Amino acid sequence: MEPLNCSSDMSNDLYGIGVRVGIYCIWLTSWLANNFVPSEISGALDANSIFLLALIASVIRGTSIHGSQQLRYIDGLILMHLCAGYIFGCFSIWGYRSAMPVKEGRKGIRNFGGFGTHCRLVLCAVISVYGCWFWIEGVEDGLAWITKEDGSKKDECYPLTIFFFAKLPVMGYSGVRIYYIVITTACALYFGSMVVVAAVLKMVDIVKSGTVMGRGKGIYDTGLTTRE
Repeated sequence: MEPLNCSSDMSNDLYGIGVRVGIYCIWLTSWLANNFVPSEISGALDANSIFLLALIASVIRGTSIHGSQQLRYIDGLILMHLCAGYIFGCFSIWGYRSAMPVKEGRKGIRNFGGFGTHCRLVLCAVISVYGCWFWIEGVEDGLAWITKEDGSKKDECYPLTIFFFAKLPVMGYSGVRIYYIVITTACALYFGSMVVVAAVLKMVDIVKSGTVMGRGKGIYDTGLTTRE
């Protein structure tokens, strides 16, 4: 009897053993940096952002296309958990999970208020919004089924289940699905509102910095005074 194979054609490219080993190593090195090597925190955040961007870009592309390269349910399920592992594990947007606040107190957070913080914030907002769609719509009829060679559905691979202290079904309005809907919706609202607030504050800051109350030059050094 042949072993049951429920992986999709693109599984090795999206979350094969090499990809997962790389992700797990980034998690480990990020945890070590965040707790013991403050000088390496910036590099760890950059590496996390690159891996997260690659993951969500693959997910969105695979969802939007059709045919043999479309994302399967099992692909989306695994990739969503990998993204969540970053966000809730070793990924720090404002630096609270790093050694900086421990060593410098609340002043240590000032090291995280730049461009990278906003990029990480947008990244988490995009992942959270996609997570909402995935758990509300995606697991119902938004992604492709795993099929046999003749194109028919591989029934023996369904229903999909995950381990959450027990073997639980993903499809249908199960308790674990409702839990994920609540979590992803809350994250989408939180990160989305933070993106909006950050954008508004940045625009206000640019306007104030560029006009300096009618005197002198603004942040854009054009050689002209504000009045000119």
